[in-house]
Amino acid sequence: MIHTQEALILGKDEVLPVARHSMDKALQDLLTMRAREGAALTEEFRKRNTLLRQLLEKVKKEVPLALEEYHAKLEDRVNQLLNDRGVKLTPEDLIPEVAILAERSDITEEIARFDSHLEQFSSTIESTQPCGRKLEFIVQELFRESNTMGAKSSSTVLNRSIVEIKAEVDRLKEQVVNVE
Repeated sequence: MIHTQEALILGKDEVLPVARHSMDKALQDLLTMRAREGAALTEEFRKRNTLLRQLLEKVKKEVPLALEEYHAKLEDRVNQLLNDRGVKLTPEDLIPEVAILAERSDITEEIARFDSHLEQFSSTIESTQPCGRKLEFIVQELFRESNTMGAKSSSTVLNRSIVEIKAEVDRLKEQVVNVE
């Protein structure tokens, strides 16, 4: 059977309603999927934010212990070196050195900023507005603060906790790229 080209072309009155219905269905499915994915990501972000808060609290508790640890190590090392020469240091002699280290290794500012960034992250994920770029920026700041904490710390225990924080921030970074 031979058909002419005119017979193969449906009129717009037949095609347009079917095309509109298909497009409406596809758009609705897309919106439903995005809402589901957004809800899952929001929940994931809440969990990671909670974990980061717990890790930050752990770091806050470890900071004074790290300073004491350093003080003891410094005293032992200096006494060892001086004992070889027959000289003994008193704890008061070490106080200025420990104070200098405490000043250089003080991470309270970084902790405060990290805490503030976590607050911003938390409020941003609850927003109904597009927030992908803002989240990326906040995560970048979290990573920067955790790097600075790690660079300033001389404590093995404290560094372990900071590494955990950095790993969590890195996981957040991977997920944030999925947000508009």
